Order: sequence, then structure tokens, then C-alpha cells
Amino acid sequence: VAVYTGTRSRAILNMRFMPNTTGGWVDVATGTMHRRGAGEAETKKRRPPIPIPRQLLAHLRRWERNGATHVVEIDGQRVGSVKTAWKYALDEAGIDHCTRHDLRHTAITWAMRNGVDKWEAAGFFGVGLDMIERVYGHHHPDYLQGAKQAMESRGIPGTPRLQLARIAVRGARGTEYPSDFVQEPLDRADETLRLVRVDYTESLVLERDPCRVQPVQTGLVVGDASQHLAVADLVEQLVECLEAADRDPVVGSQQAEEDLDGVLKQRRGEAPRMRRFGALDEAFRGAR
Repeated sequence: VAVYTGTRSRAILNMRFMPNTTGGWVDVATGTMHRRGAGEAETKKRRPPIPIPRQLLAHLRRWERNGATHVVEIDGQRVGSVKTAWKYALDEAGIDHCTRHDLRHTAITWAMRNGVDKWEAAGFFGVGLDMIERVYGHHHPDYLQGAKQAMESRGIPGTPRLQLARIAVRGARGTEYPSDFVQEPLDRADETLRLVRVDYTESLVLERDPCRVQPVQTGLVVGDASQHLAVADLVEQLVECLEAADRDPVVGSQQAEEDLDGVLKQRRGEAPRMRRFGALDEAFRGAR
């Protein structure tokens, strides 16, 4: 129970399968654990109700079907202390030192390693957000990832996909970043970005001479006029997304990501006439 819910030992020992005033109770019908009794006052050691993980819920339902009245009991009677049983379990497992409270630490640590949101972790385990960040934050997979991406981007602001959009725009407009700025997974798009630049350059020629049907060969295989114009339009849409990110690094970046999703979704419907887009879209998908 402690490992799956992070509930403190005393609260577990006082827990029953029916509402009461002296301790918490488990509602197996709704899958909810009420960790504080109706007659118990709230203390600094918060005990909020929580949804029960399915693995534990299966055991709780089985125990109740077998006639249990308390979550932890022996011969139908509540267990007041597990000190002796705990010591015996440690000896059998060959563990030199481990407290019952370590099970709570383990539960929070596992949750953080699995990527739980910090606010949800604080609410589920009944601890302050500051403690989650200070004591357990380094276990989260996102810990220091922002700093890592900042160092990898080497001056290109934004998320990996926004970085790719900036590289695509600058490359198309002839102001490419140095090659060593293009980091994995962005470097997979290197050839695609060169082709996009061809399309963008050809589109400028087409705009100046609308009557022209066949673009000039530039050493690479190029598509038809509609493809060049479509890619050029895509580049301009990327610019609009990035302008939002530049105006506000936090909210603007989130909006830019949403706008980028909309642009890519729209363009996927035009993929048959945008041969370049398939590879570029794949690069964006890999840059999450």
C-alpha cells in the first residue's frame, strides 16, 4: 500500500474498508482512498483523497471480498504495529537498513522517474511543491533538459521543432546557420533543408515571372512550379509561427508550437504536390 500510494505507515494501519471517524477508508467501488477519517483534524502532514492505482485496487477488492474490515489486519483484528514484522521482513530479504517511511520516498521517487507532473505529485502524495522540487526533482526525466537543449542549440532559441523551423527559414532565405549549429535530431534534415532552399529560391523567380512554367535547373532535381510556390508559402507560415515565439519566450513559444502543428497538419493534405514536404515533415516529427 505504501509503495503504490506513498501513504504514511500510521495512516495505513488506521485504514478500513468503510467510512469511520478515527481513520481513513478505501472505497473499492469508486477506486478512491480517503486517507483521513471524518473525525480527524487536518495537520501539516496532509492526507488528501487519491485515486487508487489499478494494481493495488485489485488486491484491495480481493481483501474486502475475503471479509477484511481493515486494510492491514490479522485474524480479523486491526494491526497496531508492524515493527516486529518489518524487522523480520528485512532480515529475510537481507536488507541491512530500511525504514517504513522509505517506502513513501520510494513511491515519490518512482513517480518522478516516470515523468509525473510536479503539481500532481504534490497533490497525490500530500507534500509541498517546494519539497517535490528540492528533494525529488532531480529524479524527473525533464530535470536539466532545458539547460541541455540550450547548450545543444548553441544560440538557436526555442524547442527542437522551433529550432528546426528557424533553420529551415534561414536556410531558405540564404542565411544558413553554420553546419555545427545543426544538432541531432536537426542534422537529419540537412539535405531536406537544402532542397527547401532550392524551392524557395525558384519560387522567387516564379513570382517575378508568372508566365514561366519550368524552373531553371540548379544542379538538383527540382519539382514543378506549384511545388516551389507551396514550399515558399510554408516558409512564410513558419515565419509567422516564429514571430509569436519571439514576442513572448514562454506563452509565445507554446502558441508557436500549436500554430506549427496546424501548419503541418494543413500541409499534409497537400503532400502529393509537395515532394519536399514529406522529408521536411518527417524531420519536424523527429524534432520533438
